Amino acid sequence: MPSRGSISPGVHRGEPRTVAEGETKAEREIAIDLVTRIRNGSRDAEDAMVRRYGPGLLYLLKRRTRDPELALDLRQDTLRVALEKLRSSPLEEPEHLAAYLRAVALNLLIAQRRKDTRRATTADSDAIETVADEHGGPFENVSREQVRAATTTPVNFKLVREAGTLECEGSFREGRGSGTWRLVPSQAFRSGMSARGYDLTDEQMFTATMIDVRTGFVDDLKTIGFERLDFEDVVKAVIFKITPQFAAEMKSIGFEHLGLEDLVKARIFKIDAAFAREVREMGFNDRDQSMEELVKLRIFKVTPDFLKEIKGEGLTLDSIEDAVKLRIFKVDADFIRRARASGHTDLNVEELVRLRIHNRVD
Repeated sequence: MPSRGSISPGVHRGEPRTVAEGETKAEREIAIDLVTRIRNGSRDAEDAMVRRYGPGLLYLLKRRTRDPELALDLRQDTLRVALEKLRSSPLEEPEHLAAYLRAVALNLLIAQRRKDTRRATTADSDAIETVADEHGGPFENVSREQVRAATTTPVNFKLVREAGTLECEGSFREGRGSGTWRLVPSQAFRSGMSARGYDLTDEQMFTATMIDVRTGFVDDLKTIGFERLDFEDVVKAVIFKITPQFAAEMKSIGFEHLGLEDLVKARIFKIDAAFAREVREMGFNDRDQSMEELVKLRIFKVTPDFLKEIKGEGLTLDSIEDAVKLRIFKVDADFIRRARASGHTDLNVEELVRLRIHNRVD
């Protein structure tokens, strides 16, 4: 049976919960525990905070920026700023850690927009123009010219997918649109998914159409060991492109038995064979690195150039943790030189961090 709905300009209903929303008593207790342990120097607590709040921050920033690359950079900066604060001074309301992280993320976004010299188009325009393209976009019968027209332009277009066809009718003006939609689900797809163990609801059929779930993709997941995923995990795998090719690439760099969550994490933080080679260039090749360590390198932007500058100042780094710590506390080559100029000669990672925390360098 077809489903129907309406579309309004600039309105997003059903947005998944992000950080700082719906804080329960248990969540507040977890936040207080994390803040306390981070203040006491617990690296495990830092990892736990990144795992717990990182995905929500990324989702929030992606929705606000419509730019995955910028969202990832801002999320990394948010975590770095927050960890620096939590390690060096108490948080006034530790039970509201999620709200604090959200505020940091949005403040960084505001600062970024102020630095941006070009005038951004609306989110609606960005999203539609990505697909409203006569050269291969998924929507049929709508062009960029129609979307951006200065006057109200009636449109009728379709999104045709294996799971169904979304028929849209409405109008656009200057990149913003409104109208109605009608989903005609594919019974062949529904039957095919049922044969594979998925009896989909109408809402799930809508989701499958919008993100382009395919029966062949579900079959591919089985070839890499994911035979009993629930539908939500299938959706996650589609969104993050968890393919046999990607699983094989991760296996080639030593990760042979990753679960779906770890593969998704690898996609989010752009951990692949090229990054593994980059890590080896950094000198961290004395042992196999864990996924968590590679994630930290990404989050805190530990790069070969950064390490080259640090080592050029004669500093020895014994581990990834040392490199991450320098990034968290913004210890760079210039800071090391200024520390020496201030009379501090016996420098190591811990001493440099102490000097940064207590502002002992001119």
